[in-house]
Order: sequence, then C-alpha cells, then structure tokens
Amino acid sequence: MIAGPMHRTDMPVEDVAELLMYDPISGRFTWKVRRGSTLENSKAGTVNRGILYIALKRKQYKAAEIASYLMTGVWQWMEHIDGDKLNLSWENLRPVAESHDTEKLYLQCFQRDGGWHIVSNLPSSFIEKLQIKLAEF
Repeated sequence: MIAGPMHRTDMPVEDVAELLMYDPISGRFTWKVRRGSTLENSKAGTVNRGILYIALKRKQYKAAEIASYLMTGVWQWMEHIDGDKLNLSWENLRPVAESHDTEKLYLQCFQRDGGWHIVSNLPSSFIEKLQIKLAEF
C-alpha cells in the first residue's frame, strides 16, 4: 500500500528519525538500524516508476515527503524543482503549495482526435499521474 500526506503515518518524527538518516545535501536515505535482511547504513527505499519509496510500518511513502517530515516535522506534498524525482536534495524540494497559488489552480481534461488532452497549471507530477489514469479509459 502506498501512503502519502493524505495517509500520514502515526509515527512521531522522532521515531522516523531513529530509523532513517537523511542527508539534505545529497538527498540520500540510509537505515540507522538493521531491518530484517537490510543492514544498518544501507541505502533505504526502492524505486518504482522513477520515484523512491521507503517502507515504514508496512506502508510505502514517497522519500520526498519523508524528507519534508524529517526536516520540518510536517507531512506535505513535495515537488522536485528540477523535475528529477530521484534528486532528493533539500534544495531541490519545495512544498507544492509554495509553487502554486492554490486559489488559481485549474484543470481541464477533454477528448479530441482520439486522445485525452489536459490543460492545467498543476504540478507536472500530478499531470503525469492523471495522464496514466486517463490512458486506462
């Protein structure tokens, strides 16, 4: 199961910090403790569709959102400034709300010429997910 800010972990930030080390310069996550066959100090997470996910309490969380939680104590949707979803350096991440005026967001989907078209100013990560869902219709 994939979780995100809408499905926050009940783990306090201190508990997450006891399990994971986040380097804000490199964006690398490593385990502070041994977890099953995963050794201490080994790289944390798995890449799925170009996004790094890390399992906490049997739920998968986006690494960018865990970075936000560890750095600020708040779960929030994060956007990659350079568009590279594996670049998890803190300077490359920003809350989605910071990059858009939420009162002026728009989304328009329509079919034309046998395909779906999207007009929006929402983050590209959201548009990519929507395009995948629309392609399934």
